[in-house]
Amino acid sequence: MAKRLQHRGGTTSQHSSFTGAVREVTVDTDKDTLVVHDGSTAGGFPLLRTSGAEPLTITVADNSDVLSLVSTDADANAGPILSMRRESGSPADNDLIGQLDFIGKDSVGANTQYAAIKGIIKDATHNTEDGALEFVTFKSGFLNNALTLGNTETVFNDNSIDIDFRIESNNNANGLFFQGSSGYLGLGTSTPQQFLDISDNGPKIRLSDTSISNLHHIIASEANDLEISCDAASVDSNSHIRFKVDGTERTRITAEGHLLVGTTSANPGVGNTTTGFSVSNSGGQVGNIAISQNGNYSANFNRNTSDGTVVQISKQGTVKHVITTTGIGIGNGNPQNKLDISALTWDDGILIKNTGNFNTGIIADANRSSASGGILNLQGRWNGTEVTSILLQTGSDTTNKDDGEIVFRTASAGTPTERVKIHNNGVMSAVNGIALGVGNANTASNVLSDYEEGTWTPRITFNGNTAPSNIAYAGSTQGVYTKVGRVVTLNFHIALSNKGTGTNTPIWLSGASLPFASSGIYSASMYTPIFINGSGQTLRGYLYGTWDSANGVRIALTNGNASIAFLDHATIANNFGLAGTAVYYV
Repeated sequence: MAKRLQHRGGTTSQHSSFTGAVREVTVDTDKDTLVVHDGSTAGGFPLLRTSGAEPLTITVADNSDVLSLVSTDADANAGPILSMRRESGSPADNDLIGQLDFIGKDSVGANTQYAAIKGIIKDATHNTEDGALEFVTFKSGFLNNALTLGNTETVFNDNSIDIDFRIESNNNANGLFFQGSSGYLGLGTSTPQQFLDISDNGPKIRLSDTSISNLHHIIASEANDLEISCDAASVDSNSHIRFKVDGTERTRITAEGHLLVGTTSANPGVGNTTTGFSVSNSGGQVGNIAISQNGNYSANFNRNTSDGTVVQISKQGTVKHVITTTGIGIGNGNPQNKLDISALTWDDGILIKNTGNFNTGIIADANRSSASGGILNLQGRWNGTEVTSILLQTGSDTTNKDDGEIVFRTASAGTPTERVKIHNNGVMSAVNGIALGVGNANTASNVLSDYEEGTWTPRITFNGNTAPSNIAYAGSTQGVYTKVGRVVTLNFHIALSNKGTGTNTPIWLSGASLPFASSGIYSASMYTPIFINGSGQTLRGYLYGTWDSANGVRIALTNGNASIAFLDHATIANNFGLAGTAVYYV
């Protein structure tokens, strides 16, 4: 009969309270494993087992290897091999088939799973099997998928938590940096400011086209400049930089240096109906700017900074015309007014030509609030000094603002002053007179200096300048005059209702009553019908003698023999009447 060795044994619960002797071996009947005792530790130390329902725990008290898998095989095949095999009777997609958990204590001594590696069945179908491997980390109290090596993709941070991704190169800690908080990608920087942020000392992006050997383009930062290099190696002589919007080319920079916007022609509008804008620097178009709408040129030039030149037109380096922010210079490069024209010949100026059956015009419009306010001032300057001007100005109706005046001004030595005005009623006035029909003569003897019409009140005196006492004039006494230059023409009627008292002295047409003082020039007699004594008899009479501003001129009668008899106070009646026309000089 064979001999057998039998050790003491008991359940796991019995072992937990049992302390065996030193080197004593017992059997755990629940786990079917041997337990080695040290004489002091309750429960002892269970040994490994190959299978069973309970998990296997290997415990060491130092930093030595807990488990070593050693292969002594000398061939080139894999070894040692750790195989984790799940023997499932019903395998399915997304089954976990193995997991390595990394567990440690937290600050209060609780066991915490800080990381894990999981094997997953993604597709269990025979002949199309797919698998995945997940790397899980613990962050902010939760386990999150840090990396998934899947069957269709490799994914970092699949749980979308705020965590950065960084790849370090040999000389740059942030060779590639993906910022979790913003989703920005940085190359050479850990603080990307845009969706793609490239940071380096003179960073460059190279685009290589393998369809043409060595053809490549470079986008680079050169200090404070952005450099775009098309065909950097000059492989092709016909390379362009093109800009497209919605699939259509809108702008290009050609190999010749042309800038084309909205067109592919360097000369839009020249012999074609192209719409676009071009700036050309070759092919006979040096400095040419062309803006075309269906073949017709139009342009808008804008200066956003301080005042200065906006458009300059030159010939062989000499400025001919300019458009500045303050004026337009034609024939000069420094306009002093809104429109400044420099003429080189007598007929080199402004021409407004009408090729149709209608008038041309120059219109000035000003909302002046006062009368006689300037609307348009046409000045004539002599070497910069104003010597003549025509002023179109407002009239007197400041409510309706529908009347106006024209003032002509000249300067004899200094500031131009008003010489002629056409008033709002059409009347023209000349301050210093008008020289008529005498060519260039403007001396005093050729100048018509005054014209006036008006009424005056004629009077008679006795003995030159003495007015009779109690004389009374009838309501029909009146007079009108016309003054042309120095000549005054009178039309008058004198009617008395009472001749007053006086002596038998001659009767005078009073010089004091004349509308203008007489110059005293001797006057020939003029025919005057007069009525004497109220008899209704008409007699011929004369104004005879020298016009005298103080005394006037004497009144004389003529009879049938043409003899002269002067009228006096005694020969007239109370209803004496005198009517006539006279001319004298001032």
